[in-house]
Amino acid sequence: MVEQGPFTGMVARRLTVLGWFVAVGTPVTGLVAGWSQGWLVASMAPMVGVEQVVSGPTALTLAGLAAVVMGKIMREGVRMREDLEGTI
Repeated sequence: MVEQGPFTGMVARRLTVLGWFVAVGTPVTGLVAGWSQGWLVASMAPMVGVEQVVSGPTALTLAGLAAVVMGKIMREGVRMREDLEGTI
């Protein structure tokens, strides 16, 4: 497995799963954090107008999507290497 380098099917799948986890998990955790902060402020000071906002960095969503794309590129690299090994 070490001889094959990083372009294996297992690495491509793991990178894709990790990318989706980060891309979907970042906005969800930001939404939960924003809701909990809004609930806390509303429970402590009900006179204050509270907006429900999504908190947290949105750059992580882009990083997750980049990992998904890189996983798909690596999967194509694996497929091309397997095709090449079959022709020789």
